[in-house]
Amino acid sequence: MKEGKKERRTFHQIGHNQRTSILAMLEMGFSIQEIAKRLHRHPSTIYREIRRYPVSKEGDGYQYGKGCKDLGGKYLVCNQCPKHFTGCSKDRTYYDPTHSHEEAHRKRHEKNQGPRLSKKEFDEIDSILYDRILKGQSIEHIWHTCEEIRKVSIITIRRWISCDYMKAKPIHLRRKKRYKKAYDYRQKKADLGANAQMKLGRTMDDYTAYVEEHPDHILIQTDSVEGKTSDKMRLLTVMFVEIGFQLAFIYAKAAASEEVISRLLSIMRDVRSRTRRPIVLLTDNGTEFSYVTQAEEVDNLHVFFADPYKSTDKSNCERNHEMIRFIIPKGYTLDGLTQGKVDEIMSNVNSYARDSLNWKKPVELMRQAFGDELLQKWRIQEIPSSEVYLRSMF
Repeated sequence: MKEGKKERRTFHQIGHNQRTSILAMLEMGFSIQEIAKRLHRHPSTIYREIRRYPVSKEGDGYQYGKGCKDLGGKYLVCNQCPKHFTGCSKDRTYYDPTHSHEEAHRKRHEKNQGPRLSKKEFDEIDSILYDRILKGQSIEHIWHTCEEIRKVSIITIRRWISCDYMKAKPIHLRRKKRYKKAYDYRQKKADLGANAQMKLGRTMDDYTAYVEEHPDHILIQTDSVEGKTSDKMRLLTVMFVEIGFQLAFIYAKAAASEEVISRLLSIMRDVRSRTRRPIVLLTDNGTEFSYVTQAEEVDNLHVFFADPYKSTDKSNCERNHEMIRFIIPKGYTLDGLTQGKVDEIMSNVNSYARDSLNWKKPVELMRQAFGDELLQKWRIQEIPSSEVYLRSMF
C-alpha cells in the first residue's frame, strides 16, 4: 500500500442472513468459536450478538439470567440447550434473529438522529431561517452567523426544507450554477483588448510569475459591471483579493477612461497612505482601462492585464459580481443608480460572511487591515448579519 493512502475498511455489520445462520448453528450445538470461524467473525462479536437482545418465552420482555442455572454458565440462551426440544418448565430465554435485527437497526438509527428539538425550538429556527432566506442569505451564512441555528447541522436544515417541514421552500434558495470550463482565447484573439505595446511585460503569464516571486504584495483586481447596452452609466469594481473586500463606483460611459483612471488613482493613494506594502493591480482589457498604466505613478504599484475574454483570470472579482447580480440582475438598467445606492449595495455584499474567509466578513478584515478611516471615506458600513439583503431591488 502506498504511503499516505488510507486502508479501505473491510468490516461490515451483521446482517439478518448471518443472524439466521447463528440461530441454526446454536440449535445444532455449535460452540461460539465454531460459529465465529464459519461466519469469519471474532468470537467476541458472536458472544455479544447472542446475549445482547434475548427474548422471553412470551416474547414480551428481556428475561436473560432468569432461567435455570445453566443459563449464563453452560449455555447463553435456551436455543443451545437439548431440553429446548423436549420441554422445560423453567423460564426460557431465546435468541431470535428477527428481534435482534430489528433492535440493532433501531439503536443504530437512534444514534444518527442528532439532537431532538422541542416544538418551540423548531419554530424559532424555522422563523429565523425563513426571514433571512427571503433576504437572499444562504443557509451557510445564516448557520455561521446565528447561534440559535447551530442546534442542528446544515445538512439537516437542507433536508427539512426539501421534505417540506419548514416555511422556507427549495424555490427560495439560491440556484446552484455550474460554470463551464473557460475557452482559451489567447492564441485566437491575442490582439484584442488593450494596446499591444502597453501590454508588453504585463500579460497574465507575467502577472502569475510576478505574484509567485512576490507573495507579500497586495493583490487588487478591477473590472466593470454593465446594465443594458443602451445605458449611459456603468459600475467600476475594485476587489482586494486577500480580504474579499470590493468597492464599486458609478461612472459615465462617455468619459469612461478619464473617470476610471481618476478613481483608481484616488483609491491607490488612499491605500498607500495606510500601508507601505507594494500593490499589484490586475485589470480588464476594456477601453475604459486605456489609461490604467498611469496608475503606476503611485509608488510601488504594478499593473497587469488579464487575458481577453477569460473571466476566470479575475475569479475573485467575478465571484463578487455574482452577488451584485443578486441585487441588480442582468438586463436591468444602471442609469437610475446613485452612488449612495451603490454604497448601500456594496455594504451588504461586504457584510456577507464567506467560507473562503473562515466565515468572517470582508468589512471586518478591511477594518483590521486599514482601519475605519478608509471605510468611512468610501462610505461602506457594516450591516448586521441578520439584516444583510441580497435580493433584487427591481
